[in-house]
Amino acid sequence: MIILGINWRHGDAAACIVIDGKLSSAVEEERFTKIKNCSHFPINSIKYCLSSNNLTIDDIDYITVNSQTKYNSLGKLIFIFKNLFNKFIYKNIKLSLLVKKEIRYQFYYYFNKDIKDKIIYVPHHLAHAYSTLFFLEDNQNSLIFSFDGSGDFSTIELYLVNQTKIKLLEKNYFPHSLGFYYMAFTQFLGFKNYGDEYKVMGLSALGSPIYADKIKKYLIKNEYPLRLNFKYFNIPEVTYFKHRPNVELLFNKQFIDIFGEPRSSKEENIKQIYKDYAASMQQVFEDIVFGYLNKFQKQFNSKKIYLTGGCALNGMLAGKIVESKLFNEIRMNPNPGDAGGALGSAFYQAIENKCVIDKNQNIPYSGPSYTNSFIKKNIINKIIDNKKFNIEFCEKDEDLSLNIAKKIKEHKIVFWHQDGMEWGPRALGNRSILADPTDINIKNILNSKIKKRELFRPFAPVVLKNYSDDYFYMHEQDSKYMNIVFKAKENTIQKFPGVVHDDLTSRVQTIEITDNKKLYNLITEFNKLTACPMLINTSLNINAPISMSPMDSFNFFLISEIEVLILNNWIIKLNK
Repeated sequence: MIILGINWRHGDAAACIVIDGKLSSAVEEERFTKIKNCSHFPINSIKYCLSSNNLTIDDIDYITVNSQTKYNSLGKLIFIFKNLFNKFIYKNIKLSLLVKKEIRYQFYYYFNKDIKDKIIYVPHHLAHAYSTLFFLEDNQNSLIFSFDGSGDFSTIELYLVNQTKIKLLEKNYFPHSLGFYYMAFTQFLGFKNYGDEYKVMGLSALGSPIYADKIKKYLIKNEYPLRLNFKYFNIPEVTYFKHRPNVELLFNKQFIDIFGEPRSSKEENIKQIYKDYAASMQQVFEDIVFGYLNKFQKQFNSKKIYLTGGCALNGMLAGKIVESKLFNEIRMNPNPGDAGGALGSAFYQAIENKCVIDKNQNIPYSGPSYTNSFIKKNIINKIIDNKKFNIEFCEKDEDLSLNIAKKIKEHKIVFWHQDGMEWGPRALGNRSILADPTDINIKNILNSKIKKRELFRPFAPVVLKNYSDDYFYMHEQDSKYMNIVFKAKENTIQKFPGVVHDDLTSRVQTIEITDNKKLYNLITEFNKLTACPMLINTSLNINAPISMSPMDSFNFFLISEIEVLILNNWIIKLNK
């Protein structure tokens, strides 16, 4: 059975292929278009998934979409009657009714095929739930908490899982949304682009939650179930017709009357009051989530929880849940946002059709990969005579690891491009910028000279798992996908300041040899040379989506101040 899963009409358009119960390919559209959070129809992603598996559209048994327009019909009707004079509501209803026809039109346009009989619509949060891959593990009374801006009119859905059986326990309706609450403050704090919430999370570490009570008093009518006070918010208006999602201003004049003038995005020096607002908003966000989790953990005595949906990318929240020890295990997949819904919808359909699900899945690195010969033909041969570059080929991976470990020891920052591209927003060691965490100035160098972004932004460590407890308060929690923030121990703060944020925390990626052999061996060699079992790991990009192809990485190399680029076994150095 071959299933094509897609995410469309949300941020981060994407596609994946599941063949006989195993993920074969998965990729986001932004990596092709170079438009961050791209909301186009994911035609490039679909074509890649087909071609990389030697398939045509005729070979596909089902096409699954992580949205179902009929879902929550009663809730939608009630909302419409309460908002009869809101023009956007009618426009949105009309567009949602046309989605099915538009999907069929897109496939007919690109493939000259009517796919009506193949398409399956999966409710948005149910697709999120299946994207956790809960069915690959032993589960008894486990919880799945899915929360985001909104999907199919739900903003929160909470499920109970027993083995492969899943039961909906709770849902919260649009517009009462933790995602929109967070986005409103993101806009207020001067970060206007869709998807900028992660910047505000980083900013919150620089403030104190002194306005948390004020936020609860005016903006939160009820924490459980969540009810926002829409005296201070605009009804969310989200459109997907431009290259990326566009969200109209979510806070209104009454909001400004209470909290003051919004920060201008042109202000380089962020005032302390805005840092404190970020910290306070984050604290209230966490309090509301804990209200839900405490209630249902107590009710079902759950030992394990899966976090999914766009809000699950809030690593500070995830770290607080770990620290609370409310659950013994916390599970997060590498792509919990809307793109991951493509994967979830595909696995949902596979299980519905009694397909045997393969227990061995290569989820994190399921994107495009390129051979050494491809790199030689498309890059090396074109620059071989250019005296600007010094080119070397390492036949053996172990020689490559030692070679690059020595360069990082010399405080060289390296672009590291290897094998299959990551699935999700984190660079997990195949499209990464790697650096020495012992360098006290490395954060400023990376932010100002390389990444060209806000100076307060932190950098994450990738650490050998066997050493992670020595340097971070891990609480027996794994963190393969860099989705959880942990407190750094004193020795880390003193020895490895490059990976410690202002609040003395780090968003940790743990690694074993079975996760990523090349990266593991590189860090192992670096540890032998320096007694440092970790590296700084940040995404290989500069004001653009993460690199996909070797040409992308080479182009980033050319516009950066980096001296070393590794493309599989090829090493390209700038001659100075």
